[in-house]
Amino acid sequence: MGIIVRQGLKYSTVAYLGVLIGAVNTIVVFPKILSPEQYGLMRLLQENGLFIAAFVQLGAANIADKFIPVFRTEDKTNNGFLFFLLIFPLAGFLLFCLLFLAFKNIWLEVYQEKSPAVNTYFYYFIPLVFFMMYQLILEAYSRVHLRIVVPGLFRDVVLKLITLGFILLYSFQLITFHQFLLSIIATYGIITLLLMAYLYNLKVLHIKPRLDFLTGKLLKEMGIYGAFILLGGAATLIITKIDFLMLGSLAGTREVAIYTIAFFMGTIIEIPRRAIAQISTPILSQAWQQNDLDKIEDIYKKSAINQLVIGAFCFLGIWCNADAIFNIIPNGEVYRAGKYVILFIGAARLFDMATGVNGEIILQSKYYRFNLISVVFLAVLIVVTNYIFIPLYGINGAAFGTSLSVFLYNILKYVFLWIKFRMQPFNIKTVIVVLIMAVTFFAASLVPAPEDEIVPTLLNILFRSAVITGLFVGFTYVFQVSEDANNLAKLGVDRIKAFMKKTA
Repeated sequence: MGIIVRQGLKYSTVAYLGVLIGAVNTIVVFPKILSPEQYGLMRLLQENGLFIAAFVQLGAANIADKFIPVFRTEDKTNNGFLFFLLIFPLAGFLLFCLLFLAFKNIWLEVYQEKSPAVNTYFYYFIPLVFFMMYQLILEAYSRVHLRIVVPGLFRDVVLKLITLGFILLYSFQLITFHQFLLSIIATYGIITLLLMAYLYNLKVLHIKPRLDFLTGKLLKEMGIYGAFILLGGAATLIITKIDFLMLGSLAGTREVAIYTIAFFMGTIIEIPRRAIAQISTPILSQAWQQNDLDKIEDIYKKSAINQLVIGAFCFLGIWCNADAIFNIIPNGEVYRAGKYVILFIGAARLFDMATGVNGEIILQSKYYRFNLISVVFLAVLIVVTNYIFIPLYGINGAAFGTSLSVFLYNILKYVFLWIKFRMQPFNIKTVIVVLIMAVTFFAASLVPAPEDEIVPTLLNILFRSAVITGLFVGFTYVFQVSEDANNLAKLGVDRIKAFMKKTA
């Protein structure tokens, strides 16, 4: 897992820098400058755009992951694969435009009662979806060349810095709120252009078509795969995005804003999982091409324990400090209503990480159709549970429905891989990590609750975090639950020792 660990570590560094900027934006700047209604409107625009873009691209990003071994060439022209990836989704985009305009009144009715401000930006969804669609595709093409760090930098850092700049312009009344929202749409266009420039710099931006290579058999195979991925991806999107969209329709933009902050805090823990999944995907694809089951199982097991260790550590840091964090958020009493959203979402993401790269293994195998069957069932479940629980429990109901879907989805994938390949990611080390987590949580809970003042709150966060770090990292290292984590720790210690010798 050498390249996976290296790229995953680099990507996680970039991603956590993005999280830091995102935390400043999400937890401090936006609640300070925007009203909850304005904040919720901004999030609904972004979430709807991402939701639609993932449909419109017709599975092109996943086709890139699956079929790059077929197209790959030594000179990196890849038999015109990029040309296909850029042209193929245009059909989906044009179809979206026609349907979006034809069924305009239905769209407007969805948000008219609770979130009418969304309808003001009806036509702006078209360029937003276009930019987001090609951002997804260009990131995928970079990923198949085992380059995830710079695209991650664009998405997780540059995008958020530009957004921060625009919100500051709005706070100084240099632009209007309407112009601020339009600038966000333009920012996605900037990121798309940066990705094109990056691929050009890598010398892989080859868009000359090779129509002779695209045989009828190959096109049919890619089409069938793309169709299944599109349907499965659509269901997955419903599982991951419908809580935001249904909250906007059933509860209003204010609740979307509260949910956004809590959801952000609950999902921070899964950043390393995204990194490992992205860099594992092309490697798993190649391993399936070679039918190397031992390599696949090794990645499965190592990804599970590594993700569980880092996920448990981050979950403890966030959940144990939740009350203190709400103390420092502007208008914190408003957003404190989302506290248990953090618990539901965080626990679900932790379980997802503990089960390793199970979804990536299935998607790159000949059984990728199973993904469609399982996620369609769960998509129906999440829509039903959100429809039931949001009116009853508001944002907590949305979080519960989403978390339930994540738990069930991963249980299904776990059982499927065990039945088909006798692969499963858990062992005694998994139990040890859970016990370490329990002991650490108990110790952290003994720290007194923070006072509702900024300095005591910050000191409380530092002290509680020190307790969590000392116990969790110490026990994890002593019991050697993760070989990769221990190797990284040893490398860090060696570098510190070498630095101290130079300065002595």
